[in-house]
Amino acid sequence: MKQIIIIFSVLLMHVHANSLTHMQTACDNKEATACYEFGILYEKGLGVEQDFSKAKAYYLQACDYGFDPACEHFETISAKH
Repeated sequence: MKQIIIIFSVLLMHVHANSLTHMQTACDNKEATACYEFGILYEKGLGVEQDFSKAKAYYLQACDYGFDPACEHFETISAKH
């Protein structure tokens, strides 16, 4: 049973890493929602180390691409941090 849990954990880490890579590629290709989602991950510390500077940068990038909710999150997080 312990081996199954370890194998499953490794598989999940691999899937997570691939997902982040695909999200980063999408953000680099000016997909505003991908940048916005990165902002959420960094703001909340979901699967990545919490980093408000990175969260703000991703929110601003998504805002620059025209995604209004990102602009709102950027303003909110900037006021707090």
